[in-house]
Amino acid sequence: MTRPLRWTVTVAATIGVFLLCLWLGRSLSFGWLPHADSDRWALAAAFAAVCAGVVGAAVGWWAGQPEPAPAVRRDHRVTQKAKAAGRARTLQVGGGQTAPGAPAPQVGDEASVVRQEADASGHADVRQIGRDQHLPGT
Repeated sequence: MTRPLRWTVTVAATIGVFLLCLWLGRSLSFGWLPHADSDRWALAAAFAAVCAGVVGAAVGWWAGQPEPAPAVRRDHRVTQKAKAAGRARTLQVGGGQTAPGAPAPQVGDEASVVRQEADASGHADVRQIGRDQHLPGT
């Protein structure tokens, strides 16, 4: 549930509890309750405010919680093939490349299955990195 929707539920629940408790406070009749109409309204309003405050605090705590992180995609696959000959240089990275100071990859950016194949001959240079590569600072 998104945060704005949770806050909407919080406000609606708080108002609903206030109105319900105000109605209960006015409709119930006990011998020890005040008899004057204004006193009964004041007591019912105080009772409703306390109950709504308790519910609002509890539901407000829930609404203020951060949203859960997105799930990691499990179906993401990377397949790389390289053929290098002579003095060729080949670099295969299965994840992401980040420079110093760059933000870290987000959850779900990481490949779950990496398959790399390389065929090199002569003085060829092949580098394979299965996950993220963090580039050195310049």
